[in-house]
Amino acid sequence: YETARFENRGAWSPIHDALAVCAAIDPGVLTHMERARIRAEVTGKSDGEILIDRRAKAEEPNATLAVKADKDKFLNLLLKLFGPPALEEFWKEEAGMGQ
Repeated sequence: YETARFENRGAWSPIHDALAVCAAIDPGVLTHMERARIRAEVTGKSDGEILIDRRAKAEEPNATLAVKADKDKFLNLLLKLFGPPALEEFWKEEAGMGQ
């Protein structure tokens, strides 16, 4: 899907949900925020998408958007949360729950 829809982006895929979790734990992961007027589309071709009003005279902003993140900080936190030691601890707990 990513390759078909975003063929010029290269060999990577965004993981916005993981970034949101990491930002909730450490807001310093986000390096640039912008206020904007947004709305969720619920019909048509953009159903389920967030539309951002970037007109010169947009209505009053109703949201804060994360525009940039510190990828090294994000990756380090992600690995700390879900890397091998964290996963080993998780599976130990899971194994103990059945006893």
